[in-house]
Amino acid sequence: MYRNTLSDLAEAVMGLPVWDTHNHLRGGDELSASSFWDIAHYFWFRRELDAAGYPGTAADLPEDRRTAAFLDAFEAGRNTSWNQAVRAGLRELFGIEVRDAADIQALNRRIAEKHRDPAWPVAVAERAGLHRLVVERGPASDYGMLADRVVPMGVCYLLGGKWAEPLVRAGGAARAVEAYAAELVGAVEEAVADGRRAMRMQWVFEHPTRPSDEVPRLAETGNSREDMALVLGHRLLAAMDRLGCHVQLFIGMVRGVASRAQGGTADRSHARNDTGRVAGMHPVFEMYPGCTFEVFNAAELSSLDLVQAARLHGNVIPGGLWWFAFRASVYRANMQYRIEALPANRSTFLATDARCIEWAYIKTRLVKRLLAEFLDDQVRRGWLDEDAALHTARCWLHDTASRLYRDPSGGATGCAGAAG
Repeated sequence: MYRNTLSDLAEAVMGLPVWDTHNHLRGGDELSASSFWDIAHYFWFRRELDAAGYPGTAADLPEDRRTAAFLDAFEAGRNTSWNQAVRAGLRELFGIEVRDAADIQALNRRIAEKHRDPAWPVAVAERAGLHRLVVERGPASDYGMLADRVVPMGVCYLLGGKWAEPLVRAGGAARAVEAYAAELVGAVEEAVADGRRAMRMQWVFEHPTRPSDEVPRLAETGNSREDMALVLGHRLLAAMDRLGCHVQLFIGMVRGVASRAQGGTADRSHARNDTGRVAGMHPVFEMYPGCTFEVFNAAELSSLDLVQAARLHGNVIPGGLWWFAFRASVYRANMQYRIEALPANRSTFLATDARCIEWAYIKTRLVKRLLAEFLDDQVRRGWLDEDAALHTARCWLHDTASRLYRDPSGGATGCAGAAG
């Protein structure tokens, strides 16, 4: 996959610095893979292996049987872009091509050896060009020698998960809602005072009867979950608007219930191509101009709608592709939508969703390769000159995010005037 000869422009794109604006990296022992299976069983790649016939009970199998099953599934899926990216990543990072059980045993030894090296995560990040990584958890010091590249979020999962359960148990009382709103706003204020202004918030503004910009007047008791969600969402955004926060929003995916039928590991989560979703967000974008909204998208059909939203609202930034949209074809379509209609300083592009530094490398290299090929084609066809192509790549990969997250080190590479 990465053995083809690249043009000088494509080589330059591959060498650019990158901001990874969303991942699940953790400090300490989990920062890098400790075995081959930490890489092979990464959630998204595991789903691809499962589609090729990999058993749902693979983690419980004896090592020799698991290895044999993996090799069968890995070979069956060698046509996919993720499969090729994994092969390339293992080859580039560890110098081993996966062909048989002996190669996996050798990888296990090599990965365990690298895992014990405290400088290994930095070496991987440096090779990928990962200049900054936006992480869910701090402090940065937990990330060892990678600490100066880590940007901890302010508050994550605002109004995520089972936030409504205690309020429902309290009878939907307005007093309980207001107390919870004060608690959430306090957490945001504390994070901003600590210099962390990037927040992740669940989109809770879909209501069966009310527009997204309406703030309901709560009754003393008996308020519906939907009304409570609107009130809490607007309380939060009003505070973040006042404080000048950067808000991460994730759309396009519906979480399902995991199935364990016949020992399987299938997760019934799926993309939701709701053509009205982004249009319904416009009133909220307009209502809170003091916030910047970076929207991560998992639904292919929302891609162009996000570009249109960004043209209409100066505080909207189409962000990285997430979950089901992390596909070569969807990336290429998003590159075309954005390059033809949206100034380059209004997009971020990479959200690895990685759980170890090796997967951050694999997915960064994949996106860089797609971008390098896309921009090289744009130049060959005469739509861009090389300077414009490199300007676009710098903005999408690094500079827009650097300004949105207010990188204290500066580090911009030539993308002026980015939002935020």
